[in-house]
Amino acid sequence: MTPADRVKRHLEDNGIRQSHLAKQINMKYSTLNMKLNNNINITAEEIEAICGALKIKPSTLIKPSKIN
Repeated sequence: MTPADRVKRHLEDNGIRQSHLAKQINMKYSTLNMKLNNNINITAEEIEAICGALKIKPSTLIKPSKIN
């Protein structure tokens, strides 16, 4: 699961609209939507902004990869 997938799940679980988050982090809704659909990568700075707006820790969105 990607950080974008985790953001989408958090939004859905908490009844938060993407448009609301986009306003909070000063990003166009269309850009946020493309990022949350994994069409554009989310930057570290954007992860920080999203976490700040959602009041969650970055570790909630970024999980270490499993090494096989």
